[in-house]
Amino acid sequence: MNSRRMIIALVLIVVFIAAYLLFWVRFPPPHGPNLEKRVEMNLRYLVTTAFEYMATEDVNSVTYQDLLDNEFYMEDVPKSYLGEDYSGFKLTDKDTSVEVRTEDGKTISFSFDEL
Repeated sequence: MNSRRMIIALVLIVVFIAAYLLFWVRFPPPHGPNLEKRVEMNLRYLVTTAFEYMATEDVNSVTYQDLLDNEFYMEDVPKSYLGEDYSGFKLTDKDTSVEVRTEDGKTISFSFDEL
């Protein structure tokens, strides 16, 4: 009887932790350095996708709209975390960094040498 209560308690704890983590991932905190990292991850995703596009299509530059127009390259549209707008994204084969401006005017950049 005592071990049954322990098992139920453990299951409830695991369910609670899983629910909390799923909620936190789906609804992240409204501000903070964590969101800036997510914006950097979006930029990394766009850069990686853009390089793949340039290599496959044999072009020297790519815009955000080019990536949107071809679902093969960009399956997921980057989510805006701080009000940033990726529509002005453009990458050439000579670039070594990209940046985006947040809704409050802060610039977040992602630098790269080779991917």
